Amino acid sequence: MGLYTNFRYPMPKSDQLGLPEFVAGAMENYGLIIYKYQFIAFDPEIQSTYYKQAAARVMCHELAHQWFGDTVTALWWDDLFLQEGFAAFFENYGLRMALPEQIPFLVCFSSCLSGIICVDF
Repeated sequence: MGLYTNFRYPMPKSDQLGLPEFVAGAMENYGLIIYKYQFIAFDPEIQSTYYKQAAARVMCHELAHQWFGDTVTALWWDDLFLQEGFAAFFENYGLRMALPEQIPFLVCFSSCLSGIICVDF
């Protein structure tokens, strides 16, 4: 993200924490991202490729929020769609960078675009 945005991550590190009883799928906080334990304790012997992609998608989305949502924040709640929109786009971009052999760009693009179209109409 830092290379793409030309904006260095301002924190010295980003901690990733998995909690077994976490209600949400994930939640980003400045410098700390909390996940359901299943998202970061991936076992390829048990979970499918689809699950691996879903977990990577959640991680990319929450990491994107470290730039768009935590570093750059909208002035009011009615602009929250911007933070989520950027996170959704970079979720797919990051997934493509992390798993290029498995995720064609067209799949990522169409996934992002279909969500936008559903909300727009």
